Amino acid sequence: MLIVNSFEVDTAAERVWPALNDLPGLAMCVPYTEQITVVDWGTYDVRIALRFGLIVIRYDGELLMKHSNAETRTLTTAVSGKQTQGYGGVRGLITLKAVEVPRGTRVVVTIDAELSGLITSFGSGVIESVARRVVAEFAKRFRSALEKAQ
Repeated sequence: MLIVNSFEVDTAAERVWPALNDLPGLAMCVPYTEQITVVDWGTYDVRIALRFGLIVIRYDGELLMKHSNAETRTLTTAVSGKQTQGYGGVRGLITLKAVEVPRGTRVVVTIDAELSGLITSFGSGVIESVARRVVAEFAKRFRSALEKAQ
């Protein structure tokens, strides 16, 4: 499943780019992140709980920095995880790209993921809706983190 979304921040790209490369800080901006543990540089164990109405699906997984290009301001991370209950999982790539715009920076979020288990029973429309909600909340938290860092 491919999901592309974006948001804008009123901050110059040269300030946004380092914040995008702070994976532990970035992960804490993701709604429903319950835990993040540094394994080594660029590798993190994570626990995320996604909400689909009254249903909560928890994943234990790994976030791995795959590629960071300062010239294009593009960061690619690999994510993999298994449901804590049940047989499902997720595996894929998340790419963040910081693009300079007149009022600051647009962050383009591209998620290319393979999903299995309970989550697939909701259908692509519901999954995309939840993804948009997660990105919107992530944007709010990311803006707040940038403001606090000033």
